[in-house]
Amino acid sequence: EEKRKKEKKRISEQIGPLMREMNEWGCGVGRRFPRLLPFIGMSDDLGGPEAMAEEVTLRASQGAKGVKMHPGQFSCYPDDKAFWPMYEKCQELGLPILSDSGPWPHSHLVFMYPNPLGYKLYEDLKDYAEPKNWAKVLEAFPRLTVILAHLGSAWWDERIELAQKFPNVYFDTSQGFAAPDQLPVVARRGLAEEDVVRVFRKIGVERIMFGTDMPGIPLQPQLEQILRLPFTDKEKQMLLAENARRILRIK
Repeated sequence: EEKRKKEKKRISEQIGPLMREMNEWGCGVGRRFPRLLPFIGMSDDLGGPEAMAEEVTLRASQGAKGVKMHPGQFSCYPDDKAFWPMYEKCQELGLPILSDSGPWPHSHLVFMYPNPLGYKLYEDLKDYAEPKNWAKVLEAFPRLTVILAHLGSAWWDERIELAQKFPNVYFDTSQGFAAPDQLPVVARRGLAEEDVVRVFRKIGVERIMFGTDMPGIPLQPQLEQILRLPFTDKEKQMLLAENARRILRIK
């Protein structure tokens, strides 16, 4: 355990400054191009609870419109109390949290081209990002908007359960849905295209936004998949534009 802590400290000393630099750069891009909404990166590599909350305050003053988390990539559980002050600050400032919510690493990746991030077969699989790990957060911060990416990924049934219990959780469609011509990142555990409309309506179409995961995954096939599904024209309009405007408070 002591060795693990030392290694964590060593890695954080490298990642933290880079993440701050990227956050500052992203906010600058957002100011230059107002149509882009910059979300800042967030992990405990930035320091303790207070340091993470301070990063949110600073970047919000620089134009940040939300916070992006990747529990799997940074090996942290979203319901770790160390994140509580950061969540509190986001709730206070009205900044949404967008989080990856799929398995990591992808030991069974099926993809359109080789992706070295997906072939970490030697690593232990830990489900840091499993949707149920957000339940305590959603309950403790009822005014915090949490967007779970990859609705069609593994554990999509857990997303339905969260949606039925917590009105402050939303979802995006990034990575697509399993179909003969559309193999998402977690294909064998993904939501089948044939079930998408039924599942969306069970959750509430108004709580789901179109997403892509670009540049890692091409946009066009994912857009075409949404367009060919038997949603009403109104539902497609909500998924592709209206929901994002409302949830992200785009004027």
